[in-house]
Amino acid sequence: MDGRVWLGTVFERGLRSDTLAFSLEDTLLRAQVQALRDCDVLGEAVAADALNRLDEAVQAAQRRAEPVVRPARRAPAAGDLRAVLAPRGVMFQADAITLLLTSVELWTESIYLTFAGISTVETLRAEEEHQRAIDDWFRRRREEGATVDPPPSPSDRLHKVDLILADDLGTQYRFHGGGGGGSPGDYRLERSYRPGLPTAATKLELAIGDGSGQIVDRFDLLPVA
Repeated sequence: MDGRVWLGTVFERGLRSDTLAFSLEDTLLRAQVQALRDCDVLGEAVAADALNRLDEAVQAAQRRAEPVVRPARRAPAAGDLRAVLAPRGVMFQADAITLLLTSVELWTESIYLTFAGISTVETLRAEEEHQRAIDDWFRRRREEGATVDPPPSPSDRLHKVDLILADDLGTQYRFHGGGGGGSPGDYRLERSYRPGLPTAATKLELAIGDGSGQIVDRFDLLPVA
């Protein structure tokens, strides 16, 4: 393909890409321009102009990718934030990951729980075993053409942890959303429940279930110890 034709087709399409700001497209286009210049397919001036246009396109794509930040005009769907609790010692283990409750957000319409993973010897061992399994999976794909799914990571089942809220008024809290995951040394679990804690409630308890209906531990979130 002639250099001018490449600039008018492949290069022009790349400059208009919406993912130019956060992918390898910038690096690949830059390398291609430089390679065509080094092979004398593109002249020095033409290549320099193409690289300048690429820089401008990347900057424009970055500006388009920036979120629109403005003052909030109304209360969020969760209502108003009433309090943020930080109970001490609320900790449990899910497979090889130890999770520590870092905050409880009490909104008028919802309750949010946030957990952070704590690395232990068992966690490190599970991560090392997972890395060996991943290496073996890549080898099998490369050498044998195996099409099996990759081995699960230590955090793959965090979203299935059974958490149950209860208060002294008998409120029926229902799961509303959340998720769990992360990478070695940085695991997180987040959950939200509805409705919000009634203003007349004086106690809030978190029960940890094993998924089969059995409770393995209970913690008082309110009053805060």
